[in-house]
Amino acid sequence: MTDVINLTKKAFTWSVVVMTIAWSIGLSALAAPLAANAADCPTLEAGDLFKVKGNTAVYLLDADMKRLYFPHSDVYHTWFSDFSGVVEIDSTCVSAYPNAVNPSGVDYRPGSRLVKVVISPEVYAVGPGNMRHLLGSEEEASSLYGANWASLVRDVHDFHWPNYTTGAEVNGLMNGMLVKRADTSDVTTVYVVQDGKLHTVDGTLPAFVKADVRTVASTLVDALELSVDSVTAASLTADPSQGSGSGTPGTPVVTGGNVSVSLAAETPGSTDILSDSGSDYNQANIPFTAVRFTAGSDAVVVKTVKFTRTGIASDSDLGNLYLYDGDARLAEYTSFNAKVVTFSNSTGLFTVPANSSKTVMLRGDLAKSAVTGGKKIGFEVASSDHVVINGGSVTGSFPVAGSQMATAQVTDLGDLYLTGYTTFPATVKADEAGKELWRMTLNAAEQDMELRYMKLTMIGTISTSDVQNLKLEVGGAQVGATANISDDRTVIFDLSSAPIAVNAGQSKIVVLRGDMMGGSGRVFKFSVQRQNDLKAYDTEYGVYVNPTITTAATSFGVVEPETGNGTDVDSGTLTIGVATDSPTGSTVDGGTGVTLAKFTFDASGESVKVTSLPVYCTGSDNTDILANVKVLLNGSQVGSTDAAMTCSGVGGVNSFTFGNTFVVDRDTDSVVTIVADTTDATIVNAATLSVSLNTGDTGNGQGQTTLTGITTTGLTARTLTVRSGVVTVSENSAFGDKTATNPTGTVNAAGARIASFVITAGSGEAADVTQISLADDATTGLASNYQKLMLMHDGVQIGTTVNTLNTTASTYSFTPSTAIRIAAGQQYVVDVYADIKSSAADAGEAAYAPVRLAATAVTATGVNTTSNISSTNSATSLQNAYIAASGNLTVAISGDTAEAAQIVLGSTAVELGTFELTADAAERINVTDLVVSVSSTAGYQGTLRNLRLYKDGVAFGPAVNLPTGAASTGTYYNATFSGLALTVEKNSTAVITVKADVTTFTNGGANGDVNGSFFAAMLSNVGSGSEPVTAVGESSGASITGAQLDMGTSPDLNQVANEMVAYRSKITVAFAGDSPSGSSVGASAQTIAKFVVSNSSNVGNYKATVNTMNFAISNTGISNTATRTMNVYKDSVSASNLLATTTAGSGTLNFADTSISTFTDVDITAGSSKTFVVTLDTSDAGTDDKLSIGLAQGDIVWSDDAVNVITEVDGLPLVSKTLTY
Repeated sequence: MTDVINLTKKAFTWSVVVMTIAWSIGLSALAAPLAANAADCPTLEAGDLFKVKGNTAVYLLDADMKRLYFPHSDVYHTWFSDFSGVVEIDSTCVSAYPNAVNPSGVDYRPGSRLVKVVISPEVYAVGPGNMRHLLGSEEEASSLYGANWASLVRDVHDFHWPNYTTGAEVNGLMNGMLVKRADTSDVTTVYVVQDGKLHTVDGTLPAFVKADVRTVASTLVDALELSVDSVTAASLTADPSQGSGSGTPGTPVVTGGNVSVSLAAETPGSTDILSDSGSDYNQANIPFTAVRFTAGSDAVVVKTVKFTRTGIASDSDLGNLYLYDGDARLAEYTSFNAKVVTFSNSTGLFTVPANSSKTVMLRGDLAKSAVTGGKKIGFEVASSDHVVINGGSVTGSFPVAGSQMATAQVTDLGDLYLTGYTTFPATVKADEAGKELWRMTLNAAEQDMELRYMKLTMIGTISTSDVQNLKLEVGGAQVGATANISDDRTVIFDLSSAPIAVNAGQSKIVVLRGDMMGGSGRVFKFSVQRQNDLKAYDTEYGVYVNPTITTAATSFGVVEPETGNGTDVDSGTLTIGVATDSPTGSTVDGGTGVTLAKFTFDASGESVKVTSLPVYCTGSDNTDILANVKVLLNGSQVGSTDAAMTCSGVGGVNSFTFGNTFVVDRDTDSVVTIVADTTDATIVNAATLSVSLNTGDTGNGQGQTTLTGITTTGLTARTLTVRSGVVTVSENSAFGDKTATNPTGTVNAAGARIASFVITAGSGEAADVTQISLADDATTGLASNYQKLMLMHDGVQIGTTVNTLNTTASTYSFTPSTAIRIAAGQQYVVDVYADIKSSAADAGEAAYAPVRLAATAVTATGVNTTSNISSTNSATSLQNAYIAASGNLTVAISGDTAEAAQIVLGSTAVELGTFELTADAAERINVTDLVVSVSSTAGYQGTLRNLRLYKDGVAFGPAVNLPTGAASTGTYYNATFSGLALTVEKNSTAVITVKADVTTFTNGGANGDVNGSFFAAMLSNVGSGSEPVTAVGESSGASITGAQLDMGTSPDLNQVANEMVAYRSKITVAFAGDSPSGSSVGASAQTIAKFVVSNSSNVGNYKATVNTMNFAISNTGISNTATRTMNVYKDSVSASNLLATTTAGSGTLNFADTSISTFTDVDITAGSSKTFVVTLDTSDAGTDDKLSIGLAQGDIVWSDDAVNVITEVDGLPLVSKTLTY
């Protein structure tokens, strides 16, 4: 999918809807008073919309951040549906966004309207790029825009007409039109015409755009090619500026290979240009004139451009003149005579792409000699014949003239001059990294200067890739980006964003560094060829200045380190190392073509040919013999095979010769591999050996560029130990024997793992296993208990299943579809699986090993040696197996069951108890029915209803009520949960919580510890000898009952949860947040504690009444000298809030637990709380004495608005708080 450029938009709001721009506001409104403070200006971006406070005009910012106006709302609404994207700015912010030209305003969206100038009847279609195209007839208009085409015509004022550029006359469907077919073959697809092709539109068109889709004849649609690229609906309104930002209004459209020439918006205005009255340097790189070249439907190659000097000056006032495309220099002038400067290139100065424009800038330097002030210098393209192209015509409004610049003389123009540029390395190695290649000194005179650009030219015989990663350094720190040499042998450092600054009267040394990547035997040097290859900038005057060399008074010349060849690149080098993947550890005994050593050969600077290589082997006893020794270069043999090499150390060197076959390419890592056979009888298991390269004969290598002799270095690879490759097989210790408590499985179990073993490859080489053989027990055939025998590795089957087993001793072989490759020294685990028969003869009997490893259980071949390395084991029994008749399930009360508690009538989902169902290791247990029994006073069991089971916090199974009438057994009423799908995994526990809703008091809910007391339980006998669980073993299919169902420990015991007592309300007690503790000072009425008693919210809004409150008090060290008084208040300490008064015991006068008998009842409404404040006379408390106060169970007597004496409170006792005096 393709899309046009989408300028970034921001979301803003604006409530003013405009129809026309208020041009009549007057010039005075355009300029704010000079003394006004600038307002805070929002940050805008290209594509943003804005208006100015107090004005109604709406503007769009183009790609150059210049403003275009909308002539009226009709134009605006062809691009936008509303004004929500417009931001309001202060008038002082407008200057940041100058007025755009060519065009100055936004035009109608292409294809949306037809336009005509007010004073003419000619009607034009609006096309892309702010173009207008003449409609030749009413018939043409009707065929394209429908019978009501006239309703689309809009008058455009003379003032706005130049915003459109005239293009070719309409001929068929126009670029920018949205169309669909008139026939019935496809009436839904919408196309947009772009570049003369049809593009399908993806996405939903906004309503204001959809209204501009034209239904046209299929012949018009079929006349255009259908593009493979589609466009998005959003792209059609993405750029109202249509690429605005430069151009000349009214320029005729260019067709074919023609070109139109016009003045570019980048042309600078008139300004002063500077010369220095007393030196040879003046202003440089002066932008004079920018010219825009616009091509038609074909690309245009511009070969010659001539500029004519204008103004009062002479040709000699100018030095070099250049043609630039942006920051890229296109050419220097080829001649400058009689005011005319010519740029010419027979192959083309530049190319203007079809239907595009290119802007080129004429830049120049003032002459070296002093140029007097008051002169005028400008340039123009005088006529069309001053532009030469590759065919076609040149049009334009000639002369295309730029502004004239006025010369001004100063006496202190800054200068940047070069010294110390003769320092360079005489030689470098072909592989040196970060090498200093040249240095020079930058000196500043008169003003602070900056070097903003440096272009160096490499001269020499090396290739452009022989030096890479070039960088400039000042004071050891890099400046600018890292660069490489271009095909034209130049390297450019653009320092404009971080220039090298040199203060007046000071200097800085600039170092050029790079990485040598080759070039052996060749030469090079870097140079500055042209004056404008260095861009020096005077920071005081803000202008570029021609640099000089040697001193500020010396003219510029070519800068190079010497006139000779420069730096010589040494001959190449050959570096040899042990490869990271060279073998280590073990090697195989009896192997052929065994890799014994690998070496890396790295040639830097030039390729190197190696004519011979000395190789030797060192063995543990100096008698080991390697056979058929070969040298491989990058995997291919070079030289001949050595039949035998004795591992006797350096004394047994064998020299391999290669002729011209061993060439290490430059900058390419090569690998030399030494391979041999370890089949000789002298090589035995556990022997050690290593392969080495001896130092080569002098000049056994030769640089292929310099022909310089290179000698290879000696190096020893890693020592290897010879190991046998025979595989071994053994029982897998990670899979133990099975027992009655950890059985193999139950009868009828499918896919039970009955054994496991490990195959280990020899450390000498990898093994390919082609067959595995098992035998059954010598006395009991596998068929007595099992069927469908199979082998598995990591869940993948090995070979095929043996479905029918034998009743007599037999051997079973398994052949994998492809050989099993086991790396040297590595292990491979094999598991044995089988189905246990429902009629297994040994179910419940003693454990025994049903499977043995057959003699020579594993058939294998060595990967390297291709030898038979099968296991040599004798028949060996594997793990014991135990077959259980069925699984076992244990029911027990959970340690996490709810504590005994008071429950509130009307509550829901109250937890009654939690039970654990645990399956043993034999099989999974599937539970279908559970019976939960609840102990209750007869007739009040209905207080609990909607009993539910929960597992992992999620309810499952039905909601069940307790039965009416007589108890099911004893005082228990049974809740039976049927149709459950509860699976207890083997060797795992399922935790089941029982919850119930509590009936409200008005609906008969019982309260109090007589009738409202309930215990949930799972009973061993739920009536008529029945058990509470109905379950089946998943594999055995056996009912889990009797001995297979345990209720806690043996013998079976009822599993009973804690008591729950129902009340109409419920209180809780806690210390108040500001209850005192810690350091304290005694007082006659000290507040020693604050308690908050809360009544729960409840159905019926029943109150709770506190009838009595006593306290658990203890002290250390306090000895009262008289009777001391304690008071209890509600809410706060005041006489009206006094609830009770008591004193310390008269006998001991010591503080102790209270026994208050007279207490004023305190009612607490549902959902609220009361604070109880306790004060005590602690005048006798001395230093380090302690007083503690809390609440014990039974200290509070309360009522729930029905039961008058309740002495239990959940949460008590309350741990005391201590005051220290």
